[in-house]
Amino acid sequence: MPSPLPAKLNYRSLKLPEPKDLAVMRGDNKSYVYDTYDDTGATVDVTGATITFQVRPAVGGASTFSRTVGSGITIDGTITYRFTVAIIPSNTSTLDPGIYKYGVEMVLSGNTTTVAHGNYYVVGEP
Repeated sequence: MPSPLPAKLNYRSLKLPEPKDLAVMRGDNKSYVYDTYDDTGATVDVTGATITFQVRPAVGGASTFSRTVGSGITIDGTITYRFTVAIIPSNTSTLDPGIYKYGVEMVLSGNTTTVAHGNYYVVGEP
């Protein structure tokens, strides 16, 4: 069994991204743009990276839907540290309104990095 984390440990001390919540109206199109930087603040060229955006009902749960490079994720051809995740209506149209969890993971040069994570709010139509 692993040791418990120290009480004062936080996202910054672990160099993890702070959680950031996202929201989408069920059945709508939505885009999320991410710029990538290393620990020193320098941009990271993500050309050739494997990037996955996943939404789950709970942490560790089965994926509700995902987007990958070439299937909903586009790496900007001009600004090589930027990528866009495109959510299409079929990704969310059958989801119940509620709070899900999402994560964006990138594998580049053999290194796996969590780019973003947090709550993913699916809002029902008015």
